[in-house]
Amino acid sequence: MPLLFTCPHCQTQTLVETQYAGQAGACAACGKPITVPDFQEETGSIAMEPRKSIGRPIRLIATICVGAVVVLAGGMLMFRYGVSGIAQIRANSLRGACRNNVRLIAAALNAYADDYGTYPTPMVTDAAGKPMYSWRVLLLPYLGHQSLYGQFNLAEPWSSETNMALAYSRPAEYGSPAVGSNVWSEPNYMLITGPGTLFPASGPLSPRDVIDRPDQTLLVVEVARPANPMAGSELLWTQPADLDVAKMVPAINGKDGVEIGGNHEGGATAATSDGRDHFLSESLSAGEIRGLITPRGGEPLPDDLLDDWE
Repeated sequence: MPLLFTCPHCQTQTLVETQYAGQAGACAACGKPITVPDFQEETGSIAMEPRKSIGRPIRLIATICVGAVVVLAGGMLMFRYGVSGIAQIRANSLRGACRNNVRLIAAALNAYADDYGTYPTPMVTDAAGKPMYSWRVLLLPYLGHQSLYGQFNLAEPWSSETNMALAYSRPAEYGSPAVGSNVWSEPNYMLITGPGTLFPASGPLSPRDVIDRPDQTLLVVEVARPANPMAGSELLWTQPADLDVAKMVPAINGKDGVEIGGNHEGGATAATSDGRDHFLSESLSAGEIRGLITPRGGEPLPDDLLDDWE
């Protein structure tokens, strides 16, 4: 039977099935990390002892489903928050799930860098320099999608018959929950590439190359329905496409289609090179955004620039 659990951060009460006791994930209301207690019924009382967490952060992929199985107590929330409050809780839930995605992707990017010495190249090319596929393919094993990775033919481009068959098998981590379930092939998370970024044309940098504060250096950012370099067709998650710093607008939630954000009211999710997830406010200036993009630009940024939006 479901039991009542109170988030220690926002105090929102939710009903949780006992089968999910001990699992970790994000609060459906505030998006902050929680561990569901180990509920045990003993003579009418409930003993709550959290289980030990599992392994490396990247292994939290398996437990992220907690966000989906925590059921909001609808009547109770309606009484407590009203209609507008319910809408805000839903927005917070989507934002929290989106932050989980960027955090997982950042952990995978850093794990890849640990293994290979640098971050993955945004665009894999063949010997002749022809574009083959995206960094998102290279990251599949680090996100727990080894089977999908095994089905992808690394010797062929993303547009080959074999690889096109996987276009609608996009991992959940690559799609923003705020976009909805009607777009199954497009990616909603991108790298920022070009001069002065972590991913210049000369080749990707490594975490060791970050001279600016790692917690103020953007690694992966959320986008809305991204612009497709091949006009007239949808952008596939396997296709090499990211935000070009020379073409993007340094704004959050702009209207040009070449900027960070577009899915959440008030801001956008992102992760920095230290692996932390953030919610970037629309109030960030163009100069502050440029400062967050560069790994060794030396721009003076306030210590609490991102802390205000946690």
